[in-house]
Amino acid sequence: MIKRSNITTFLWQGEIPIEVHRKAIKHSYLRIKAQPARVVCSLPRTVSDMDLHVFLQKHSDWIQARWIAMQQNKPVEVTYQQGERIFLWGKPFFLEVHIVDGVKKPSCFTRGDHLVLQSGVDLSTVQREALVYEFFRQEFKKELSAVLEQEALRMGVSVQQWGVKRMKTRWGSCNPKAKRVWLNLELVKREQYLLRYVVIHELAHLWVPNHGPKFYKVMDQYCPPWKALRKQLRFGYLGTVLSLSFLPEQWKFSKAENRPRETQVSSKP
Repeated sequence: MIKRSNITTFLWQGEIPIEVHRKAIKHSYLRIKAQPARVVCSLPRTVSDMDLHVFLQKHSDWIQARWIAMQQNKPVEVTYQQGERIFLWGKPFFLEVHIVDGVKKPSCFTRGDHLVLQSGVDLSTVQREALVYEFFRQEFKKELSAVLEQEALRMGVSVQQWGVKRMKTRWGSCNPKAKRVWLNLELVKREQYLLRYVVIHELAHLWVPNHGPKFYKVMDQYCPPWKALRKQLRFGYLGTVLSLSFLPEQWKFSKAENRPRETQVSSKP
């Protein structure tokens, strides 16, 4: 075992990293964390190492199931080569790379089930990624703007500022005092109803800043299937086929799906 003050880390069953936090709490909790991949176990300070192992064994099935799901959900490294699969709103698009004489500004757009990169010269991997993410950003902001407006009106809250950025450990964040919301651009790869769930979650913090019982009452009121949605966002993986029977009818389709798919974005090489 490796100890850092009240934190202990070790490999459980020889393969799963366990990070133990001993705190001034009454009950024990388990969480799966992705960055880096590990199981976080929060325990009362009085729990012995022997009792810890009994606790882990008792929840062995839960740990194994979610660990396997998270491993399946690990992002595959994208190199932006011809024919590579890239997800947009939960659907796979196949990358087309075209070099066209006379094209001065590279562009990125969708055509059917293909994501097209078009430029006058061959672009590096870094340039291709930047072009794709600029396209993603524009698509995401269009969808997010509409969802924020709808949900803020429905929930009776006001957002003074919102923004989009790539985050490593969060899907979104909210500053209740400033009434400012940030959303993770990586959500553009997931289904649109998951974006709506995250938006509702962040807007709920304008009512309740913490994750106490009052917060979850707000979630129950404005997003009844939030537990199933949270589970899919945490443990589902790209390409998962999910039954939408538990979702409100208006969540199943989005304005973004009805927009012309020849939308494009241009960028300097």
